Amino acid sequence: MNGFSLKRLAILAGLTLLVQTCVSVVPAVAAIEVRELRTGVTPERTRLVLDLASEGATWRVAEQTERGAVVLFAGVRLGDSATTNLESVGRITTAKLEAEGDAGLRLAIQMSAASDIRIFTLSNPPRWVLDVLPASAKGSAGGEPVKAAEPAPDEPSSKSEESRPGVADGSTGPAESRKRVEEAAPQAVSPSETVPEAVADAAAEAKTEIAATVETDATSSEPAPRELLPEPERRGPRVVVIDAGHGGEDPGATGPGLREKDVCLDVARRLHRALSAMEGVHPVLTRSRDVIVPLRQRMKLAEEVEADLFVSIHVNAAEATDAHGVEVFFLSLRGASDEASRELAKAENAALAVSSPEASDAPQELPFNLSLRQSDTLIRSSLAAEAVLNSFVERDLAENRGVRQAAFVVLKSVQVPSILVELGFASNAVDREKLKKEEHRQQLADALGQGVKAYFDRFAPERSAN
Repeated sequence: MNGFSLKRLAILAGLTLLVQTCVSVVPAVAAIEVRELRTGVTPERTRLVLDLASEGATWRVAEQTERGAVVLFAGVRLGDSATTNLESVGRITTAKLEAEGDAGLRLAIQMSAASDIRIFTLSNPPRWVLDVLPASAKGSAGGEPVKAAEPAPDEPSSKSEESRPGVADGSTGPAESRKRVEEAAPQAVSPSETVPEAVADAAAEAKTEIAATVETDATSSEPAPRELLPEPERRGPRVVVIDAGHGGEDPGATGPGLREKDVCLDVARRLHRALSAMEGVHPVLTRSRDVIVPLRQRMKLAEEVEADLFVSIHVNAAEATDAHGVEVFFLSLRGASDEASRELAKAENAALAVSSPEASDAPQELPFNLSLRQSDTLIRSSLAAEAVLNSFVERDLAENRGVRQAAFVVLKSVQVPSILVELGFASNAVDREKLKKEEHRQQLADALGQGVKAYFDRFAPERSAN
């Protein structure tokens, strides 16, 4: 009996050791990295986006009130360089992302007013998105937990394009008198009149969707999320058109010892050198000397060289001398994201009538009957704006106040992703002194260059060799 017991114990011990060995070699499921917490602000909503290293993150709304929400994530972790705290971004008063247990995160949000929220996930690349919206007539979002939106069916791809022509550094110089004057801004195009709803939403939605919703009600007027359309295969380097604002007779914003046109040209040249040093990137300047270039000609140059990105460089100004910092814009079809952005676009666009009286900027003249291909350009513009803003924030050159939108003429290309960067305020004493220094201008150019690179690395289509 004792022999039998010893034999049985030996077998059990062996089985136990085998099980332990098997368990020990099964790899633990790695937590999904949250690479960044970022924001986007439009007239309709304030958006929070978590950029994820891979898909599969799970989440639940743990708390929800009229002015706040707490979301818990499982199987995720913070990346080393991820933003964890945001303040005063659109409708959001504070947003804090922190560790929750061994493999989880807690996102706590406070809103400035009663608000609804909607949550959905997107792929290619993987993202978790939360929109803060004005409270609906039905009441604020304090009911059942929200659910993820279902992705839309794949959209048809655009027609293939031939290889791109060669490009050269272009410096154009027809004289144009451009002044910052208070003239009527171009009226915004009404989406209900000339722009399909899904396309109008494209400009308002950051990242790679056109107006997503967590509501599944068939009566909802909001379209489902849409991914970026496939790009046709192209060869050769990626082309970046760098636009130094103002020039010639138009100094732009001014302050003691500073003219906007000089700062823009200097930073543009520095950015040109930085991008030239990058493999697979070919920069083109809209002007390389102190001349003025018509606004539409700047935009058309980018289209003629089939640019992958158009970057317009400016310096801001405001009546409030405490206004400061870097701002990044992309085109809005629905109107500016705030009153300050609207006034800025009005001032920047005012020269159009001065330099080209025959060129109308009325809505019917603009190519806003956009196809899916063209709406895709607006989405890519928002991606580029976010990448550049993040680059400034990472280098402590800007506050993370979210990308902004306005109807700048130079951003209205329907085929080239376009952004406008305001490097600081000439009306602010601190910003003005920084902009006078070569070291600071170089930092701005380097941040711009790295932002462009980040956009290309993550979102732009792959390129074949020459």
